Amino acid sequence: MNQACIMIAQLFLASSSLARTFTIQNNCPFTIWPAYFTNPDSPAAKITSQPAGWEAQGSSQKSVDVPDGWAGRFWGRRNCDFSKTGPTSCATGGCNGGLVCDSATG
Repeated sequence: MNQACIMIAQLFLASSSLARTFTIQNNCPFTIWPAYFTNPDSPAAKITSQPAGWEAQGSSQKSVDVPDGWAGRFWGRRNCDFSKTGPTSCATGGCNGGLVCDSATG
């Protein structure tokens, strides 16, 4: 599967607040579930503007503000069943915690 279809993240520098905004865009015609994990060694604060996992309908996008110095990763998940909360809850990209990934273990 073309990874570009799953999720595209664009990084923009917000000049007034020294924060950064990632725009997560689902270019697929189907639902995906983006997620993120903050590196535990990151000196910056954790992201508070968005839960660590969400549903993204096809052709949708969401912006996520991160503090200056934030370190972590975003990824897309697909074919998810959140009646299970472990890393097998999605066909690809599952994490601990189900829909909202666990902040300590990803």
